[in-house]
Amino acid sequence: MGSRRLPGKVLLPCLGKPILAYQIERLRTVNQIDQIVIATTTNEPDDSIVNFCQQNDLAFFRGSEHDVLSRYAEAAEAYNADIIVRLTADCPLIDPQGIDQVISTFIRLSCSRVYVSNTIERTYPRGMDAEVFSIELLQWAHKNAVSPYDREHVTPLMIRNEREDIIHKNVCNTRNLSAYRFTLDNPLDYVQISLLIESDLPNYSMQTLLNRAADLKINFHDNSDGHGGDVG
Repeated sequence: MGSRRLPGKVLLPCLGKPILAYQIERLRTVNQIDQIVIATTTNEPDDSIVNFCQQNDLAFFRGSEHDVLSRYAEAAEAYNADIIVRLTADCPLIDPQGIDQVISTFIRLSCSRVYVSNTIERTYPRGMDAEVFSIELLQWAHKNAVSPYDREHVTPLMIRNEREDIIHKNVCNTRNLSAYRFTLDNPLDYVQISLLIESDLPNYSMQTLLNRAADLKINFHDNSDGHGGDVG
């Protein structure tokens, strides 16, 4: 709830529901996720996220605002997780099939020191991000990460792989759509995402988002720094 660019963004309303509800709807259709846990903070403003969880039968965990790595590790321990699928709550239009693809890639590699993501080399739009790693690798990062940056962003120590003993696997899209964004980070994102949701999307696929955005003439090229372009 403490976003500086868009305060309270995950609970902003759209068609009578908070934006976060649309992401949860999508996550509940991911075939290989056993449990969804909302890892929020102990800050008073995040009481509203806990209320949302309680109203929607969602597990939750409350931890540090800035030491997000400790929050993840403690949440994973509290819910006896063995494989962690890391998703951020500002991706209300994430494609469930894309998440399943990242999970399947991790499972095929079958190793505790594996980090799989679709963002190591970005070919998916922002807002489709998924990371998968084992509880063992998370506990290792929690034990060894020192810098505030590493602790705030959870996975940088895994990604840097300074000892070169972690297997990295990037899941690539069939075409490079890295210039597009379906993430909720600023007021323009909120307007555009709301327009898509209000258009009564027929399914949860990324291609449907691209097609509908083109139909509605919504510019979903990366607007985080003012760049423009046409969706295609």
